[in-house]
Amino acid sequence: MKRYIIYFLTLMMPVLMGSHGLAASADRSFSNSDLEKYHGDVNGVIIPETKLPAPVKKEKAAKKKQDEKSKQYWCSRGTLLRAKVDRAKDKVESAEQKLAGMDNLSRKKKSRSDAEKKVRSAKKELYRAEQALNDLEQSAHRQNIPPGWLRCQFSY
Repeated sequence: MKRYIIYFLTLMMPVLMGSHGLAASADRSFSNSDLEKYHGDVNGVIIPETKLPAPVKKEKAAKKKQDEKSKQYWCSRGTLLRAKVDRAKDKVESAEQKLAGMDNLSRKKKSRSDAEKKVRSAKKELYRAEQALNDLEQSAHRQNIPPGWLRCQFSY
């Protein structure tokens, strides 16, 4: 008797548990002929249309435009700071020439001390301008910018 109960339960267990319905709800696969059949709205289910990836040409054009902006940015920054350095060098040279042109035995000690102050302030200005240019070069280096971009030398 026990044998029959066990046999009956093993046969009826899948029916009682509902495992016979699993085969119907399993993932379905579709062929190319099914694509035409199920395209669009089917029984209230909307099949989403897939979008193709953006063309590579647009991405390259956008990247090239961004690079050119970057080139122009770095070129303008480098040119501006290099011009400041040149102006500061000119100020230092002119102040030193003016100081050298004064006599050591000048009657006015105040004018000589003023000239020395101008030389010191011009040298400080030169130092700051060179430091700003150096900072820009270091920043460009950290961002993997070619050094030629700072000198407006682009290789195409």
